[in-house]
Amino acid sequence: MKITGQFVLVILGPTGVGKSTIIQELTKKTSQFEIPRSYTTRPSRPNDSFLNIVSVSKKDYYRIRRTGVMLIDTRYTYGKFSQLNGLTERDLKEVITKEKIPVFDLSLSTLRTLRKKTNLKLLSIYLLPPSKTELVKRIKKRYAGGPTKKHLIARIKKAISETEKAKKIKPGQDIDFILINNRLDTVTKTIIELCRHVSKN
Repeated sequence: MKITGQFVLVILGPTGVGKSTIIQELTKKTSQFEIPRSYTTRPSRPNDSFLNIVSVSKKDYYRIRRTGVMLIDTRYTYGKFSQLNGLTERDLKEVITKEKIPVFDLSLSTLRTLRKKTNLKLLSIYLLPPSKTELVKRIKKRYAGGPTKKHLIARIKKAISETEKAKKIKPGQDIDFILINNRLDTVTKTIIELCRHVSKN
């Protein structure tokens, strides 16, 4: 059954829970999902092209900010490292114009900001790990050979803290649905069914 109706699918969750993997799987399962182009000032990563993330200089990022409405405009800072991440209204509408469902991941605070900036219908789904042990395992695998031990420990602590806070959130309070990401195929199918349900209403 085709998913109809205009809305935006937002996937949330702590670092390492599998947000990008779920988003990729959704776009593989059905062509109705599309990841809108977004911008970052960090160095490019191997998976960026699939996730439609464009690495730009800070100068170019500021130019993009000046020439269009930024629905998402965030700064991530860790020590001396700082990066800007953004999504323009133009890039989001480009996906919607094609009658496709935009899908991307956000933090909870950025989701709240997005709700204030757009009147588009948002379907928000928060992913939780099956266990704390599994979450730590996924984070270590994701950042293997990458960040320093200090950075890795900070990532793990932040992810665990976000998970504990998310457990206290009741569906309907910022988040529409909360799912345990234990099996890729099961969670993907559940999200597609939720989208079909939302499209009917």
